[in-house]
Amino acid sequence: MKRKLLIGLIAAGTFAATLGGSVVPASADPRTLLVTLVGGQQLTVTVDVPPGTPLDQIKIPGVTQPIASVQDVTAKANPAPQPPAQGQPAPAPAPTPSPQAPADGKAANGTTPAPTKTGNPPAKDQTSSTATSALEQAAAAARRRRERDAAKAKAVADAKRKAKARDAAKAKTETDARAKAKAKAETKRKAKAKREADKRTAEAKRKAKAKRDAAAKATAEAKAKAKAEAKAKADATPQ
Repeated sequence: MKRKLLIGLIAAGTFAATLGGSVVPASADPRTLLVTLVGGQQLTVTVDVPPGTPLDQIKIPGVTQPIASVQDVTAKANPAPQPPAQGQPAPAPAPTPSPQAPADGKAANGTTPAPTKTGNPPAKDQTSSTATSALEQAAAAARRRRERDAAKAKAVADAKRKAKARDAAKAKTETDARAKAKAKAETKRKAKAKREADKRTAEAKRKAKAKRDAAAKATAEAKAKAKAEAKAKADATPQ
């Protein structure tokens, strides 16, 4: 009975170790990275990678924008624990229970059980805080971008409005100048036409007067001739 119980404990420990190894890689260390995007935005990301992995080989999760640089700030984000003060004993680490194995180191079926794999579980609270900070930074960057776009659009609209006002003022000035020039030309044309009409009227009056004078002269000459003929006829008649 005890042998069966021992075999069950060993099998359960082996299964747990295998499952833990599939979830958390063996000898994986959490590393805190400061990711700088191309637009200047900075994100703090915590990842679990094998020790000694180069920065250029670490895949940054959740980042789709172009990355400008990656800086390892693990030592700053996770400072080393301070030594206990004098006179105070250091806290002892909590013991990790492990299943007992047979004295010969082999299971009941003759195979050597797989060693239990341990690793540092990801810090969920820190990851959640990092994700929240990244979302806040992204929202702030989006807000600043919207403000810049709104200011730029307002400046463009103001420039267009001023240019339109200048064009309208220029067009009005040109229209007024053309209207004045046209009015001046019309005034000159009317003055010239009046002078010509006055000239024609004076010429017509002169001709009419000359005609009346000629007619009066002809009438006077005809009367004088008739009177002379009558006198000559009277003188020729015997008394």
